[in-house]
Amino acid sequence: PTSSLRSSAMSNNSSSSPTESGAGTGWAVSVDEGLVKYVCQGFYVLVVVIGLPGNGISIYLLAANKKLRDAVGSIATLMLSLSVIDLLTCSMMIPFYIFREQTFPLLQHPVWCRAIVSTYFFWGMAATSAYHLTFISVDRYVAICH
Repeated sequence: PTSSLRSSAMSNNSSSSPTESGAGTGWAVSVDEGLVKYVCQGFYVLVVVIGLPGNGISIYLLAANKKLRDAVGSIATLMLSLSVIDLLTCSMMIPFYIFREQTFPLLQHPVWCRAIVSTYFFWGMAATSAYHLTFISVDRYVAICH
């Protein structure tokens, strides 16, 4: 019934504004919160599945291959520490964000809630990763332009 009201109001009114449509319900879109939760969890799983092997490979290559470290130069240390931080984020923080929406008794313990599941560590690692990318960008700018 409301869709017929919307369509008749839109056909009688040439305005495209939801408040001027005459239907009174606007253009509100109904989104299933469970679907949004599962899409977000799927995205987190994708980040973990790609991030763990990718960062592991870069750590292995930068730590084990001296020829590659010498070729990359001064930026090798920054790239290695950035890979370690991203690996820690993918292995420790993101899985807890995936399981945070579920009901697990272990995650409901006050120590876990304050230490692991809190956003302090997640945003701290995100900020550290951003600072590393900034330092890498500045290093590359100085190496190229000066």
